[in-house]
This record gives sequence, C-alpha cells and structure tokens, in this order.
Amino acid sequence: MIFEFFDNFDTLDTGKWNIVDGNWSVSSGNLISDETEGLISSNFLIDDKYTIEVGGRNKKFSQIKDIQNSFIVADDIEVGFGAKIPLWLFGFLY
Repeated sequence: MIFEFFDNFDTLDTGKWNIVDGNWSVSSGNLISDETEGLISSNFLIDDKYTIEVGGRNKKFSQIKDIQNSFIVADDIEVGFGAKIPLWLFGFLY
C-alpha cells in the first residue's frame, strides 16, 4: 500500500511517528506498508512520559490503547472523562 497523503517523506522519523503495528518504509518520498493492515500515528510526547493524541469528539482510543500514560485531547467536548481531556482546558495552561 502507498499512502499518497503522506508525500515527501525523506525518512521515517520515529521521533515524530510511532509505529504501533505493521512494517513501514519510505521510498521515493512515499510512506509504504507491505501489509494490508498496520498502524502508524503521530502524537505529542510530553516530558518523555505522556503521550497526547489530538482528535475530535468521536476520537477513539484504538491508536493509543497499548501506550502507557496516554491521553486523548478532544475538541468539541465540554467535560472530560477517563483519559479523554477537553481541548479547551489546554487554553488555561498557555
């Protein structure tokens, strides 16, 4: 599989991208998986400990389910629950 929306990859920077599942490589600026299923995600890492996945109201935990100290920061929610934090709360920290 070639994912054209990830064009212009020079290398797979594992400081920015987390390979959760599958075999990924870069060829001619394209991110390529040699499998029909796999998962790569980009998260924020805070203090080398906390992983933050940003998404909308319906963002699921599937991308971060196996990552310790991980949280979803969700837009369009007023109240957080569990490991899901409203995005607007981060405005108080700025």
